[in-house]
Amino acid sequence: MNSYLPYNILYYNKAPLPKSYKTIETAILLLKEIILTQEKYMPFFEQLISIAPSQEEKDVITSIRNDENRHNKLLREIYKFYTNNSISIPPDMKFVLPKSYIDGLSKAKFGELKAIEQYRDIRAGLPDKYYTDIMLEILTDHLIHAHKYDYLLYLNLENINLDEQAKKLALSEFSICTNPNRLPSSYKSLEASLSIIKQAIQNQTKFEFLYNYLISVAPSEEEKNIITQIRNDEIKHNKYFTEIYQFYTNQLINCPINIQFKKPQFYVYGLIISEISELKKLEQYKDISVAIPDIYYKDMIFEIITDNIIHLGKYDYLLLINKQKSLL
Repeated sequence: MNSYLPYNILYYNKAPLPKSYKTIETAILLLKEIILTQEKYMPFFEQLISIAPSQEEKDVITSIRNDENRHNKLLREIYKFYTNNSISIPPDMKFVLPKSYIDGLSKAKFGELKAIEQYRDIRAGLPDKYYTDIMLEILTDHLIHAHKYDYLLYLNLENINLDEQAKKLALSEFSICTNPNRLPSSYKSLEASLSIIKQAIQNQTKFEFLYNYLISVAPSEEEKNIITQIRNDEIKHNKYFTEIYQFYTNQLINCPINIQFKKPQFYVYGLIISEISELKKLEQYKDISVAIPDIYYKDMIFEIITDNIIHLGKYDYLLLINKQKSLL
């Protein structure tokens, strides 16, 4: 008997979903905010280029700046199309400059991560495929930029050299409950995706223990705030997954109550564990995105996927600054 019979019976009798879970009004407000922010940061890029210690680094930042200029033109085009208005730069705009080269790289990286979240919401709110495709191009550019900033930070702070023994230890201390027979031969099955969603919901409590532990032992307020943001995103994802699962199955999931949590041996091992878990989630969530039949929920899954990509960048940063501390 099909365990997802409620989907077959109830799904097609439900009221149609909205075209998007984001609105065009939200998209327009974000467009204006981003356009003004880009203008504010243009001198920031010029300053970074001028103080970069090598020609290679100057070229990398120049390529990012050129992308930003191109994005600004595209965003202005989209804004004018939907509002019939242009955006003027306020005469009293205060421009932002980096305090130092490393400070500039760090701020630029987190600016990219924030922009990814904003572009994702704009894309979900725009009604026309022509412009959603443009937004996808801009979004992927920013994913590339974030990795370029990681590379520049690595050049200046030294590469993290995590030995294999540390990775194995981290993996042995915390593992995600998985069923190797979960997926059918085709990952595009809705039933298989619902199984992954159910597993993600049930694993949430265990991950909350890990996040709360990392927050409690993080050595700085900055690190505590970053991990708190990640934890809050994961709580949001759990709500999304619960909604999706209930929509397609008409069922609620009972989460395990008695969870045994083993603390990682070290803070850095906990970061490694979390980063590896993000990679595993990405592998699973891309399959969910393919199988979900409704664009409304596809966009939700896309938001979750981009959040997880952003989390990877944040974990890279946390590992970097802890490596830097160990070298002092």
